[in-house]
Amino acid sequence: MDDKSCIIRCAAQADHGFWFPLDRHLTKDAFEQKVRDRMGYVLSNDKGPCGILRWFLFWDSIPF
Repeated sequence: MDDKSCIIRCAAQADHGFWFPLDRHLTKDAFEQKVRDRMGYVLSNDKGPCGILRWFLFWDSIPF
């Protein structure tokens, strides 16, 4: 079995170029807010970034 490690870390401003080709629905201001509020994450493996996660609130109260 091939053991590949994966890490999940909070998104940073430096991830802008990786993030936007994958998530075209998020505005630049919303991305900056996700970074500031730690509500965006970047998945990485030994080859570099490989995915993104973000969460938001329905009706400003229910996490999704």
